[in-house]
Amino acid sequence: MKLEPILDAHAAAVPPALSSDRMGELFIQAGKLSRAQVEQIIRLQETSQLRFGEAARQLNLLTEQDIQAVLAHQFNYVTATNLRVGLDPACPLPIANAPYSPEAESIRRIRSELLLEGSGLAPLKVAVVSPGEGEGRTYMAANLAFSFAQVGKRTLLIDADFRSPKVHAYFSMNNKKGLSGVLAGRSDVTLDVMTMVLPNLYVLPAGPLPPNPLEILQDPHLSALIDKLAKDLDVIVVDTPAAMASSDSKVITRQVGAALIMGREHRTRVAELRATVQSMQDVGVRIFGTVYNRFDGRQPGAEGSGRRWMRWPVAWRFGPARGR
Repeated sequence: MKLEPILDAHAAAVPPALSSDRMGELFIQAGKLSRAQVEQIIRLQETSQLRFGEAARQLNLLTEQDIQAVLAHQFNYVTATNLRVGLDPACPLPIANAPYSPEAESIRRIRSELLLEGSGLAPLKVAVVSPGEGEGRTYMAANLAFSFAQVGKRTLLIDADFRSPKVHAYFSMNNKKGLSGVLAGRSDVTLDVMTMVLPNLYVLPAGPLPPNPLEILQDPHLSALIDKLAKDLDVIVVDTPAAMASSDSKVITRQVGAALIMGREHRTRVAELRATVQSMQDVGVRIFGTVYNRFDGRQPGAEGSGRRWMRWPVAWRFGPARGR
């Protein structure tokens, strides 16, 4: 399986098309900087070869949140500034809270590839799958769903992991009601059972864990729900349990119809990744592509606890995938 690099980890944290003078004007208009401070930042840029935002942070004149908020407003880009989601280091949403970061740029590029691969599908449906635990399934599913909503796609994120559900934590939701109740017939199958966390993004958490997850998830339970909601949506993203731990993932993904496969550097075995791809293809699932993730131990909070291991997707392979 060939994996192509997609991102320089030192990519710009702000849109490169904006000149330093234009950037300065934006922050002056927002009341974040004085003209004298802008001139100070530009002087440091010229002597240190820094980008505007980096120079401003080095001078302690702006925070990362200041930069992201002003740029998001300028480009009419939905972020989580006022939503208070994805703030837990264990459940990060860089696409929402750090929209000009390398992580967010990688997610946007994967979103673009999915839109190309799924062109003509209405709605675009994708299950996020990986062989084992801790490989970035929920991280990718939550960030991808948010990114689709940012470009105006009516998106539903479903947590179908009845083994270890996590989607609700990414959006600061409780997990008292959700998919398990819908599939068990305790809730009506409408968008009313979802939570709209921002315009165009609905989230359906897993709900209380059932004693018989595989039976509840069997076809046509989940597929009937997806079909009923499809007419109101442009994108459906489904989080799944670890594929090698149970049959749940295969049952779920077969009803969704397509999958994005995840792997993690130094954790996912190639044989397990190939076996997961093959098992999905054996039941007719379309593999949109694979994403390979790298742990960056230099990041705050990564050492010791292992939190935030998933810094950014560093490679992908889209298009027809082979099991071997």
